[in-house]
Amino acid sequence: RIYSMTKPLVSVAIMLLVEDGVIQLTDPVAKYIPSMKDVKVSSASGDVAAERAPTVQDLLRHTAGLAYGEITKNEKVKSALVTAGFAKPGVIDFDARDMTGPQQVERIGTIPLIHQPGTVWEYSLASDILGRVVEAASGKRLGDFLAERVFVPLRMTDTAFFVPGAKAGRLAEPFDKDPATGTSNKLIDVSKQPGNDSGGAGAVSTAMDYLRFAQMLLNGGNLEGQRI
Repeated sequence: RIYSMTKPLVSVAIMLLVEDGVIQLTDPVAKYIPSMKDVKVSSASGDVAAERAPTVQDLLRHTAGLAYGEITKNEKVKSALVTAGFAKPGVIDFDARDMTGPQQVERIGTIPLIHQPGTVWEYSLASDILGRVVEAASGKRLGDFLAERVFVPLRMTDTAFFVPGAKAGRLAEPFDKDPATGTSNKLIDVSKQPGNDSGGAGAVSTAMDYLRFAQMLLNGGNLEGQRI
């Protein structure tokens, strides 16, 4: 489980679609996720209209005004994220993979932003929403798009969004409880295909696979004759 190291994977997927001419960095997110067309921003005096639309570039750099329910101090937005199923406090952190992609697309627009778009960097659900943009723009599931354009060309044979049964014995597992604190260790279940491929925290990989991905980036997009 590579959790947030999934984020660079989905960012590369977006940039591939930019290079293909399918999307532009300046595109409003609402072009691909209609529920975000008239998104509101949470403020002390109540929800107000966004001064401008969040863009694909905002998602890439975490300036779209989105939040993580597990991190934000905005209690109203946190509550909305919990109600919508994007956060599960006390159950498991950073796992909204039981939600389908269409459900995620529908619900995200109902949750107020915590900042005006483009004004503040805030680590957030932005990469998950990027995954939905990839799907809307490509017509393919995020994992399938990444497999076709990144994982297969780079021979990242153990990278995906779940672990098939034949490889289950190789999956690293934690102690049931942290031996130092006694706190239960709760990790995402990657034994079956999730409801949505989480671009923020859902991938599985190996050190060698991720090294190949990182080396491709270091090489400016090439690895062993494959141009990404």
